[in-house]
Amino acid sequence: MSFEGFLESYDTHGQDIELRFAVGGFDPFPSEEPILFVSVHNAENIVGLMKTLESVRALDDYSYVEAISPTRVRISGDHEAPLDVRGESVSLRKEQYGPKDFQRLARINHEWGQSQYKSLRKSLAKISEVERLVYNQAQRVHAKMPGHREGTTARTLYEQHLSFLERVISELKA
Repeated sequence: MSFEGFLESYDTHGQDIELRFAVGGFDPFPSEEPILFVSVHNAENIVGLMKTLESVRALDDYSYVEAISPTRVRISGDHEAPLDVRGESVSLRKEQYGPKDFQRLARINHEWGQSQYKSLRKSLAKISEVERLVYNQAQRVHAKMPGHREGTTARTLYEQHLSFLERVISELKA
């Protein structure tokens, strides 16, 4: 079994350790179970292991968890060298989200929604300013056009420019 996710927490009981990994993302109802618990009974070098796990957790980066044998699990990712966790026995179990996870997802989704809203407002303001500039330019061209006789090069260029500006305005309003 392999799993991709973030090391969310770990808990020790004597020489036993339980690691909790959660997938990243926004889906409150993923198709696959998004939580992985790795339980290691009588883990080797528990003190050193906890220090390494704390740095992996603090890094808050994707980790790849793979059961290598009944007594060893490998955690690898962008954090330093792969970490092999060994003990008398290793068990992995997947679960669905719990209440704490839904709170985290709600916060993440809210923050994402707010960032999208801010980005939309900024984009709409830019579009509005572009529309205003194009409309002003069209007014200037329209005001200059009557000063040139029909059929002259200048009049033809003004007409073409005005036609283009009107198409831009039409697209901005669509």
